[in-house]
Amino acid sequence: MSAHSHSSPTSAPTPKPSAPVVAKVPSPTPAIASPPAVAAETPTSTDSPTAPRRALPLFAIALAIVGTLPLGLGIGMARRAAIAAAAATHTNSKHKENPTRDDAAAVERTRRNRQKADEFFRAREFRLALQLYQSNETVESLRHSEEVAFKIALCRESLGQIDEALVEYRELSARDHSPLRSAALLAQGRIWLAKQEHQHAREVFRQLCRSTVPINAAPSEIGQDARIFLAMTWLQNAASQSDVLETPSPISPLSEIAWKGISPFNPSNIGGGDSPTAGTPEASEATPQNPRDDDPNPVLDFVSVTNEIEAEGFLEEQIKSAPHHRLVGHAKLALGHFAFQRGDTDSAASRFEKVMSKSSDTVSLIAAYNSGVIHFQGGNLASAVTSLGKVVDGAPGHGLVVPALILRGRAAIALGNVEQAAYDLKRAADISNTEDERSWATAFMGMAFLQARKQDVAAKAMFQRRDRITKEAARTLGGLVVALARLETIESTDSRDRETLFLLRALANLNPDAPYLGDCGRTLIGRAYVKVNLGVEMAEVYSQALSKSVREPYASEMKATLGKYLLSIGDEQEGLALLTSVREAKQSPWSFAATLTMANWELSQHHEQECLDICQELLHLDADVDRTSVLRLMGAAYERTGNLAKAAECFAGTFR
Repeated sequence: MSAHSHSSPTSAPTPKPSAPVVAKVPSPTPAIASPPAVAAETPTSTDSPTAPRRALPLFAIALAIVGTLPLGLGIGMARRAAIAAAAATHTNSKHKENPTRDDAAAVERTRRNRQKADEFFRAREFRLALQLYQSNETVESLRHSEEVAFKIALCRESLGQIDEALVEYRELSARDHSPLRSAALLAQGRIWLAKQEHQHAREVFRQLCRSTVPINAAPSEIGQDARIFLAMTWLQNAASQSDVLETPSPISPLSEIAWKGISPFNPSNIGGGDSPTAGTPEASEATPQNPRDDDPNPVLDFVSVTNEIEAEGFLEEQIKSAPHHRLVGHAKLALGHFAFQRGDTDSAASRFEKVMSKSSDTVSLIAAYNSGVIHFQGGNLASAVTSLGKVVDGAPGHGLVVPALILRGRAAIALGNVEQAAYDLKRAADISNTEDERSWATAFMGMAFLQARKQDVAAKAMFQRRDRITKEAARTLGGLVVALARLETIESTDSRDRETLFLLRALANLNPDAPYLGDCGRTLIGRAYVKVNLGVEMAEVYSQALSKSVREPYASEMKATLGKYLLSIGDEQEGLALLTSVREAKQSPWSFAATLTMANWELSQHHEQECLDICQELLHLDADVDRTSVLRLMGAAYERTGNLAKAAECFAGTFR
């Protein structure tokens, strides 16, 4: 056997366990062929020839563990990764067995959501529409389309989220080639008007008038809107809320040009990628490159308007040139407001009444309300009641109904029609939505019932609605009504003392000159002073009121009460003058009360015949009179004259 074959580890013969190997054998062929690395690292002992044999299995086991550990770890990690991948595959296959079909289902869901949202949008259910437009179920590429973004902005504007809407309008108007750019600019101007930032609104509208817009954006129609809105920026008093407390003012059309007030664009025209005015005649007839020849107001002439007089003249020309424009009604409202601003109330009322119609559209209702306000301010209360009735009867659910009811109730109180006033004010108190409206409708209602001599009804109605009166001034007026109503009906001494204390507290906090009190409120204040024996205070309130203009029947009550007090303190000349004027006015029941007071005074002055003559006059009045009081006074007069038979007839009530 050759040396080459013996040196090969694979050709070495397998040693037999029964034949021990001698360590010092000079044979070149080793009995056990060990790996060189292992042989070099394994210690040997010349004293113990069996030591290498015991160590060999341990080193072999360690070598196997070290060699297989990385492989085991790798196999475990791969196995876990495979399990996770299999689970993901199973999940995906469970929920997306057919990717094409799943995408189609998502698009179909989006289509249904958009369709439902558009239905809410057209129905002006803007909160529901906004929720669906922003739904997570909607495909991103569709949800963020320009059309949907514009509708989202309109929804926000209608819901009062004007700052958020302004941001979205700006984003749309920043896209130069967007078909909704002009509409977004116009909406920005509306937002600035709603914020009463007229200078910013003018800048936007002027930019829109000067800008070149895409063909399908109908620049002539939107430009016309911008011109009318720009003229309206010269209006004052743009507040949208009517004042139910102080003297009210006409509502400016600026309060109604927002999306919730009018529809700048028909919602049904916004969709399918079209512009808000696409498809209209103006869209096809006018473009920046091909302006209409019959446009009487060049852009540059219009944007040079610098004051309200020029703006008013421009609006008049716009109404003549475009009588059927969708904003012509608001332009006419603006003309009425311009007249009101310069103090021409007659012209303002006439202009508003020309806008009024039998329909219940917003423009007609505003015109009717403004006409009623101007008539109320001018003292033409009958006309005010008529105009306000068109608001109340025209659209029961409109936001102007409650202010119109309150103002009509106040006008009816001033006219002395307290029964009708109480009905209007009770209705307003029951359907009002704001704190001011609830408080003042309730307080005025109690005042009307009290003036109608329905003390029990007034006290009960005020008590049942006491939680609805939150304004401090209205609470004070309500306290006056309740305390005075109870004082005029209760008999218990303890209760009277308590109500007297409440009444004095209310009187101390009331200003008789407050405009909202009117003649009726001041009359009740004087009546309350009489009830607590404070004649001086009553005389001061009534004298100051009578020095101005006081309507009937309140003027007669004030004069009759004040005249009686003046006679009691010796001011006979002034007292008799007041009583005579009431006597001649024939205002029942105060004419009767004043005449009876004069008869009593004549008797106190020993003018028995004059007293009897006055009493005879009272008995022949067509109106209902208190015959018992008259006959008792006549009996006293006859008794003083010595005519005891006549006196007995009078006292017995048999005198004819």
